[in-house]
Amino acid sequence: MSGADDDIPLHLAWFSTAFPEGPAIGEPETTIWANFCDILWHRREGPKAGPGFCAARYKLEDDRRHVRRLRANVLARTAIAMDIEPNKGGESPPSPDELAKRIASHGWAAAIWSSHNHRPPDNVRCRVVLLPSHEIDHDLPAAEVIADDLGLTNVLDRSKLGASSFFYLPSCIDDAAEHHQELIVPGAAIDATWLVERARAWQEHLKAEGNRAAAEAHAKAAARRAETFGSDPDDSLIEQIRPSLGSLDDILRAHGYDRRGFGNVAKYRHANSQSGSSGADIKTFGGIERVYSHNGSDVLHAANLPSWCTVSAVDAFDATVVLDFGGDRKRALRELAERFGLSKREQNRAVARLIYRLCREQAPQEVIETAAYAEGERLGLTRDDVIRVATWIAAKAQHRRAA
Repeated sequence: MSGADDDIPLHLAWFSTAFPEGPAIGEPETTIWANFCDILWHRREGPKAGPGFCAARYKLEDDRRHVRRLRANVLARTAIAMDIEPNKGGESPPSPDELAKRIASHGWAAAIWSSHNHRPPDNVRCRVVLLPSHEIDHDLPAAEVIADDLGLTNVLDRSKLGASSFFYLPSCIDDAAEHHQELIVPGAAIDATWLVERARAWQEHLKAEGNRAAAEAHAKAAARRAETFGSDPDDSLIEQIRPSLGSLDDILRAHGYDRRGFGNVAKYRHANSQSGSSGADIKTFGGIERVYSHNGSDVLHAANLPSWCTVSAVDAFDATVVLDFGGDRKRALRELAERFGLSKREQNRAVARLIYRLCREQAPQEVIETAAYAEGERLGLTRDDVIRVATWIAAKAQHRRAA
């Protein structure tokens, strides 16, 4: 069949559908690797919706016969399951045959099958399951480690990395079976001790990357304040707004993020996470909290942040703009300033001083307008706000001339 480790026990949880109308209740099973591989030779034709499994051991429900597909109920990861698909940049994954060769070169046992929407050669999609020598901690980033070793990091569905992720059994649309395949790679189970060590090192890498990103964001913010606002950071409207927003912990949890742990070890999982992994944590530099997320499906992940956000670890203001205002920074500045009763008087005066200075220097009208709009935007004023300041100055100048 598949290799020397066919008889290794494998704990799975089977579910009739990925999207039940009520709680996702399934049946646990302890089988062996060879039996699991045998199931994959049957490919169901029809709609994508259908039965599937989670490669995890769950806490039993009160009836001692069923399990519920909740991350909080996972006791251990029992296999490494991954969905492989083209990424947003257009990079295609290896074909199932090529993936089988990569896995075989490591000597690992694996099961590979093409996904429901697999349409080679332009839309290669497949699912792969690998067997560890024994179950491991479900919180460890084991899938990321194996994907890295197999050169799959860029084509990995990051919404399906958690042990509680649901994976469909082989299926395809009617009369499309010729596009699909199932492959069983003979080999040995992955050394679980090695995998745990690598996964823990990966966790430390992510932690260090979060610290680096937060420190870089803090340095950029400090440099921007020194260049733009002078020595007093309170000159910035953002600096005035941030203290009123509350802690990042409050902001994240108010938007459905689940927290695990407390203080410096707290981790957060965003509300729409399908992987179940807690991929965000909070760092503090210079008294400013910043959240860094390494979950690719999180809106606060660096790849998903608005173009104006040039850092990968965001503070309370940036997080609020993304979560409450859909990334619309101008609207956020305006509405938050109004919400917290922050007067625009000082901002208006700053724009007025700029216009007065440029007028004294006899700068061209175009230069005055450009500079005034830019200064107003920096201070959180709308174009209408700047026009009102300029109109007030013009009216005042006309009054003096008339006198």
